[in-house]
Amino acid sequence: MNRNRMIARVADLARLVVGMAEVNEQLASVLDGKIDAMRRANVEEMGGCEQREGKLVETLRERDGLRKQMMDAIGTELGLPAKAGRTLTLSQLGLRMNAGERATLSNAADRLRSAVIGARQVERVAAAVSREVLHHLQWVFAAVKPRDDRAGVYSNDGALVRGGGSAMVELVG
Repeated sequence: MNRNRMIARVADLARLVVGMAEVNEQLASVLDGKIDAMRRANVEEMGGCEQREGKLVETLRERDGLRKQMMDAIGTELGLPAKAGRTLTLSQLGLRMNAGERATLSNAADRLRSAVIGARQVERVAAAVSREVLHHLQWVFAAVKPRDDRAGVYSNDGALVRGGGSAMVELVG
């Protein structure tokens, strides 16, 4: 194991993890904006938030793929089988390193954990607001839809044919 190369790889991994934390913090901010746009019924702003959210999620997917590759490379340096590094948590990986590298990974992991928890909390609130808005709209549409007092009639081919039109005929003669 090349010690300098290991230190460099761990530092790169820590930077990547901190970057992932920053993207999660941005995601939480976008979701807050989306909630605010829902409260104001600003459809255009909700669409913009949706696009930014999609880009951030895609960035997180890409960075997670890079994280797996970096952890595999570090795992190989530590003598683990190929692709075994990606299955380890940062804490487990840190246990195989010296105290300095362990602290670097631990700090990065703590920041990422905190950012992910924050983003998930905002995401849950946004989902609850969306459900409530949809429930309200269903209630409004149910309240204003015309009531058909007559039973539905089936055509010769078995399709349901709604009654109606008779009120208009009665009105105009």
